[in-house]
Amino acid sequence: MSATTRTGSRIARASRSPRSVHTGLQREVISLYRSFLRMVRSKPEPARPQFFAHVSSLFRAPPASTTSPRDVVAIEVMLRQGKKRLEMLRNPSVESIGGVPSDGHSWYPGKKLLNLEDLSRPSQEERVVTGQ
Repeated sequence: MSATTRTGSRIARASRSPRSVHTGLQREVISLYRSFLRMVRSKPEPARPQFFAHVSSLFRAPPASTTSPRDVVAIEVMLRQGKKRLEMLRNPSVESIGGVPSDGHSWYPGKKLLNLEDLSRPSQEERVVTGQ
């Protein structure tokens, strides 16, 4: 039997592709992301949420999230930067990463983190006005 079905249909051969086809750059980005995730697993258990939040922000926050898939030069630059950062973070002496909260959801560059306990207590200005 040939590579096609018994009927010899070209359509049947094309539709049997078991997985999607990625470009070379897409494969590199996926490979880099998986390497970052393997690096996170090598870090101490208490620090893993911070490392994971950092990795997520690298791939989901601007400029990565706003770059056009057709901007090959920008993607190649970000890949080189990502590889350098991965090598730096792979160093066994790096045991934690600062600037990223453990929950990974309340971190926004340039904005103050909010603590839910602070919201339930009146601020200094509210205490002066209400006399508390």
